Amino acid sequence: MPREIVFHLGDRKTGSTAIQHALRTQGWEGEVPALAFPARLHHAGLANAFLPGAPPKKAEAQMRALAEQIDGLDAGVVVVSSENFESSDPVTLAAAVDRVLAPRAGRIRLIAYVRPHIERVVSSWAERIKLGLFHRPLDAYIERTGQNGRFLYHDRLQRWRTAFGTAFTVRPMIRAELLDNDVVNDFLAFAFDGRDFRLTAPVLANESLSLRHLALLAAVHRAFAREQAAPSPKLRAAVGRNLALRLASVPSGDSPRPAVSGARIPGLQDYYRADAAAVDAAFFQGAPLTRALQGAAARAVDGEQSIRLADHFPGPEGRHLQVLAEFVAELSCVAPNRLRPHFVARRLAAGLPAEEDDAEAGDHVAEEGTAVAARRRGQRR
Repeated sequence: MPREIVFHLGDRKTGSTAIQHALRTQGWEGEVPALAFPARLHHAGLANAFLPGAPPKKAEAQMRALAEQIDGLDAGVVVVSSENFESSDPVTLAAAVDRVLAPRAGRIRLIAYVRPHIERVVSSWAERIKLGLFHRPLDAYIERTGQNGRFLYHDRLQRWRTAFGTAFTVRPMIRAELLDNDVVNDFLAFAFDGRDFRLTAPVLANESLSLRHLALLAAVHRAFAREQAAPSPKLRAAVGRNLALRLASVPSGDSPRPAVSGARIPGLQDYYRADAAAVDAAFFQGAPLTRALQGAAARAVDGEQSIRLADHFPGPEGRHLQVLAEFVAELSCVAPNRLRPHFVARRLAAGLPAEEDDAEAGDHVAEEGTAVAARRRGQRR
């Protein structure tokens, strides 16, 4: 019987892929208990089973399957990890954990990381461009998430605390606040309950995309949309992930990273100020989210950033790349059932998850769920 079960709940865009890679490769040493990670990639299926409105039988079956895996493990710590827990219902999950897992563990703990508000908006926008889920500039995404409250954290985190009490921990995804300025070290310190350890393998680095990279990805996805037999969202996402991985290996020259325009900062600060203060007061010391919000102007840029291909590749170069984007989209429609498994295999060969957690229930689902909840709150008022 494992001594402890640790749930890693995300959030999205807080280094979950690096944490899961470290859990799979077990690249550490020290006087720490044996740790088991009973998943091929992650536990997105379990997290998705507890999305609001998911069939109860599916949730029960997923939890029972996990319990059977745990029963066969000889480990002091068992870790369950998925970004998609960000969108799960903590009440139904807590009931299932208490009913199925609690008899199998001496202790159950949960941890979530939250990224500063404006950073989360920017990183989620870039991710959605990469996957072909959004095609418009950052300002349009700011407007959208400002209407649906997608990145207001406090109420969601408070529901987790109400469901799990002191077993639930929140950490700010801010390098200066993390152990050794690294989320993998920080998470393992939590999982090992402060015991000394040392990483012996490099931490997996996520691809960092410039505006020039995003413009290329957006051009490919727009070309997909123009195809008469457009491929499925999963195939478009697979193409986007693999193309982004290749682009990230190529220097982008003087192309800047995505950032909010200075003109947008005051409005975003007004919008997120109360939420940042509430999260800081409830979960943190030193007000890290409020300080990050106050310092956002230092990372702003002049004017709105463009993701038009011609603005980053003017003249014949941009037209040639547009032709190539359309050609890639056309080829992807020829044998879509063979292409996606190919890209999945390529990622696995590179030691990366075939699909990130949000492939099944990503930010677009979370946004829709948040918007529905907001409408219901308005109706109750």
